[in-house]
Amino acid sequence: MRAAACLLLLMSLNQYLSAQPHPSAPAKQVTLRNAHLTDQVRKDIYTIALGEMRDGSDESDAARLEEMAWNLSVSFLKLGKDGSLSILLEGDVDNPLSGVNANGNNPAWLFRPVGDHAVLVFYNVGQGVAVEPTFHHGMRDISTVERIGRSMDFSGEVDEFDGKTYNRAYCFEIGVDEKGKDTKSPRHHCP
Repeated sequence: MRAAACLLLLMSLNQYLSAQPHPSAPAKQVTLRNAHLTDQVRKDIYTIALGEMRDGSDESDAARLEEMAWNLSVSFLKLGKDGSLSILLEGDVDNPLSGVNANGNNPAWLFRPVGDHAVLVFYNVGQGVAVEPTFHHGMRDISTVERIGRSMDFSGEVDEFDGKTYNRAYCFEIGVDEKGKDTKSPRHHCP
């Protein structure tokens, strides 16, 4: 439990959010519907996310999926060496891409603004996206972890930007040993 809590805390601290609400105001979730994006960028992101959600769903309720796509969470990550922001879109446990198990793995899409459009550079279903301190091709590396079943074991990967998209660089595992101590494997080639 401690490993998962620490991991989630570290991942959330690495994210750079675009706006901070007044401390006394209730936090307003930034969604695809209300995020500060141009109409074309919003349309590009919506089209990709909705398409994948439809592909991952057995549901025939198109209106429900469309509403779910508009309500996906949006945050902005400072990934470019030049300080440029990327757009992180995240689903929740109700998303058809999350799977039927209740282990907390949710879909995440990462987009780069290119001209007047948004280009998908990464997609994953896991526990979120964290920003790494290293750079490749002018963009920070990112990491993700996926919870394995209902255990306290996680499979992780670090991805590097190749100039167009993010690709796996190496993998690792996180868990808790029989004495309750957090463990992390050495990095290794991904299967």
